Amino acid sequence: MTIIFHSPVIVFPSPIIMYFDGNVMGVFGNKAGGWRGAIAAGLITGLISSAAVILFYPLTGAVYGSGLTWSNIDYAIVWMPLMYLLKFLRTLILAFI
Repeated sequence: MTIIFHSPVIVFPSPIIMYFDGNVMGVFGNKAGGWRGAIAAGLITGLISSAAVILFYPLTGAVYGSGLTWSNIDYAIVWMPLMYLLKFLRTLILAFI
């Protein structure tokens, strides 16, 4: 999908991250919707993690361009919006100085 949408970042997900995040979501998906819920939860987790890498990569600061970033789902849901908010506030503050 990253190639189809011409993303500047190509994502190679970490098997360890996908294993642990996907397992947790698969267990909850299985409890809520059986095997269909487990498959849907795994797909959604994979999509969120990959999208998070693409969106979080420009915010990595000193490691930008090195190919290093984080793909955990907690970065996607909690830290990435917070980082974009802090970046916006910094830009807003510097505009008034």
